[in-house]
Amino acid sequence: MGGLAFPPVNAVIDGQIDIAICGGEIADRRVRAVKLFDDDLVALLPAGHPLAVRPHLEPADFRDEVQLSYSAVAEKGFEDDRFFRPARAMPKRWLRAGDVSTIIEMVRRGLGVSILSRWAVARQVAAGGLVIKSLGRHGLATSWQAVLRAGEPRESPAGQAASLLTDWWRKRLSRASARGSRAGNRIPS
Repeated sequence: MGGLAFPPVNAVIDGQIDIAICGGEIADRRVRAVKLFDDDLVALLPAGHPLAVRPHLEPADFRDEVQLSYSAVAEKGFEDDRFFRPARAMPKRWLRAGDVSTIIEMVRRGLGVSILSRWAVARQVAAGGLVIKSLGRHGLATSWQAVLRAGEPRESPAGQAASLLTDWWRKRLSRASARGSRAGNRIPS
């Protein structure tokens, strides 16, 4: 049984868009995923939140929390699938909050917590008012990929865009590695 197809993948399949950048597991034969980079899912908390003092967070830590999410669909390879369900511990309430920018501002104002990719929140955390925490003792890794229709030719505009994105991320990660940032294919903080 394949993974859940979520809206960007469906939009690629339906021809509404030609390419999407998606995280998590992409398990649909109608698309081709081109790996871009690895990252970590992290808990995003407002500065001063009681959980902010912990070295990392476990699923049970979210039992009294409002979990802000940009999707109403449980996406395979993300927190619901890999963090909460295996532990049989869920947040008190899930609230669909639209896009990542809205979620970040709602967290900053103490209206809930969220789990997002490190790269998506790094700049906002550096600006202050927010704290990120690893999920579990060893973190929760995820991969990001460019997603195209399975039969999309490599020389098509979408195929070329995927190739350019792959090269761009490879160069960015190489420069970050040379500066001593996170090793390997992981995005720097």
